[in-house]
Amino acid sequence: MRTPFYIAQHDSKPRGPIGLLAALAGARRTRTDNLTALHMLRLCPSDHFLDIGTGYGLAPRMAARQISAGNVVGIDHASTALGLARLLAFFSKGKSSCFLRANSSNLPFAPATFTCAMAMHTLYFWSCPIIHFREAHRILVPGGRFLVGFHPPPPTGDTHPFPTTVYQLRSETEVRTALSFAGFRDITTMVREATKAPPTIFLLARVPG
Repeated sequence: MRTPFYIAQHDSKPRGPIGLLAALAGARRTRTDNLTALHMLRLCPSDHFLDIGTGYGLAPRMAARQISAGNVVGIDHASTALGLARLLAFFSKGKSSCFLRANSSNLPFAPATFTCAMAMHTLYFWSCPIIHFREAHRILVPGGRFLVGFHPPPPTGDTHPFPTTVYQLRSETEVRTALSFAGFRDITTMVREATKAPPTIFLLARVPG
């Protein structure tokens, strides 16, 4: 079923009561993908973890249960989503997470701050992914891991599941190329098929070093 425009625009930047409901619905829809991404990153207690486009903060809350000595941070540009993320984190178990309002095209962190980062279902809202990937590369240590997850375009002739004025779906080849131009190497792929939703592609890449 095609996502209505008025819902899709809140996926990009939730605002007000409708945005809050959209954030909750999106969180439920992407829960399995976020857990899959964390599993692929193979977190360890000393990791310093960043979730780009954290939404309501599921990934940092789950990562905090595995990271005891490092830092756990989630960023988003939507204050509505961050307010919900902070509230849920307050009642969660494990290490406390930090949530910041920031734009992934200009991350407010020094170079080599994190050992791993992920960006799940945020790629659609970036007009130039290379800019965001270069920022992710900059804030990761040599050998750092970066995972990006996204829905690819539908097969030719199939109905686009999201309004194209909000979502820009890119192929695996396009995203791989952008990651390579940003300086990432050792890119591996995993695909999760779903019965009632588009497939999700996961690309895991590393900073050389």
